[in-house]
Amino acid sequence: MALDCVEEISAVRLKLPQKLDSNTKGVIEQMIKSVKQRFSKIPLLHPVNDMRITEPAFVHAVEKVAELEQRSQEHPLRKNRDFELIKKQYLAKEEKKRELKGLEEELRKAQSVLQLDELSHRKRLLRRLEYSDKSDIITEK
Repeated sequence: MALDCVEEISAVRLKLPQKLDSNTKGVIEQMIKSVKQRFSKIPLLHPVNDMRITEPAFVHAVEKVAELEQRSQEHPLRKNRDFELIKKQYLAKEEKKRELKGLEEELRKAQSVLQLDELSHRKRLLRRLEYSDKSDIITEK
């Protein structure tokens, strides 16, 4: 399973059978149903409480993320009926901005190549007119 497929990790752990075949499929379904019955909302794995990570910088970062998520959920824009549409339009705009930056970078590279090509043509012309020597040093005629 790819890491980008994982959205959240639960604190609940299920012990699965060694061999996963069609016979154990029902057992696994029953285990999942019992977990859903026990917990109205499946608890998420908390890095500080459950994993005992006590590094101060990490704890501060986790607190900051929780605060920002809460502020995001309480934002007045979320109460707007068209929130999903606005969010979709904003994400499309950001994607277009990234695409524009990529195209601008590509344009800069193309212009750089053109300038180098033009420079080589000018050097060749100066050599033919004997204004520069073979090492491209400008000389008097």
